[in-house]
Amino acid sequence: VEAGLEPEFIGRIPVRVAVNALDANDLYQILTTAEDSIIKQYEYEFDGYGIQLKTEPSALRCVAEMATEEKTGARALVTILERSLRDFKFELPSTTSSELTLSTGLLTDPRATLDELLCTPERAAADLQQWIEELERNSNVRVELADDVRARVVRDCAEARSSAEALLERRFRASGVVDGLRRIHEATEGKVAFFSINMAMYEHPEEEIVKWQQSLAGLGSKDTGSSKK
Repeated sequence: VEAGLEPEFIGRIPVRVAVNALDANDLYQILTTAEDSIIKQYEYEFDGYGIQLKTEPSALRCVAEMATEEKTGARALVTILERSLRDFKFELPSTTSSELTLSTGLLTDPRATLDELLCTPERAAADLQQWIEELERNSNVRVELADDVRARVVRDCAEARSSAEALLERRFRASGVVDGLRRIHEATEGKVAFFSINMAMYEHPEEEIVKWQQSLAGLGSKDTGSSKK
């Protein structure tokens, strides 16, 4: 105002005023004892996805220490937790994960922790089965993956540091296999409803689904020719 700016304009500019800077101990107390703590909000949010969020005391202390570096008071607690847990909120709900632990390792490298959680053999195998069941529900077809294909999926998840869902979506949905199976099912009026995915289909999905559809078309032509005779 003293510089000649309109008071109405000055009133619209957000201003941060630090009366007394909060140290790590203050932020830790806010994080752990506040009635509507941000930690409780995240626990409630993950619980809505069927995932129990657990916290290690050392991790909460680490959050408080990291927040002091932001120099924005208690607001920094939200910044640190959102930065650390954002990807987990997006990716875990579509998996079979039922538990997540907030640890110092997660805070140090969230992406590496998430990748490790998603691509363990046990998680990959469980998520693979869930993907198949969801596909069957949505497409009205039955799908079976050969044992060697299942083992390959688990191995590829570990090597690519990827979840089974992401890998299968790229491999089969993006390549048109899922739509191809649905079209075959519809073209046969439901007579062909069981599909066994072998290694050839896994390694060369686009080529193999075309072969399957061509084989179906060939059978249809033979049937038509026989009926004309």
